[in-house]
Amino acid sequence: MAKFSLPHVNLHSFDLTNVDLTKLRLPKVNLPQVNLPQVKVPHVDVPHVDVNAIPGFTAARDLGYTAVGFAVLGFQKAQVRRREIEEQLRSKLAGTSR
Repeated sequence: MAKFSLPHVNLHSFDLTNVDLTKLRLPKVNLPQVNLPQVKVPHVDVPHVDVNAIPGFTAARDLGYTAVGFAVLGFQKAQVRRREIEEQLRSKLAGTSR
């Protein structure tokens, strides 16, 4: 198993007690100081999985790619047909025919 760990995160505190919002034409607001604690992330072991070794995975992946491809082609064809109909309607409304 491969070892996976996130780096140690140390969030510093920040002070908002002197924030001046008068330039925004809002009344002055006194905000308290916020102290964020240290966050320690545990180590996690992540196993390596060879997805190509899963039976039927490549066929399912190829089927998904094919379905997305057909959906894109269908959407594009619908857009072209919509533009053709739109042009026909404009021509008829303008009283001219092509």
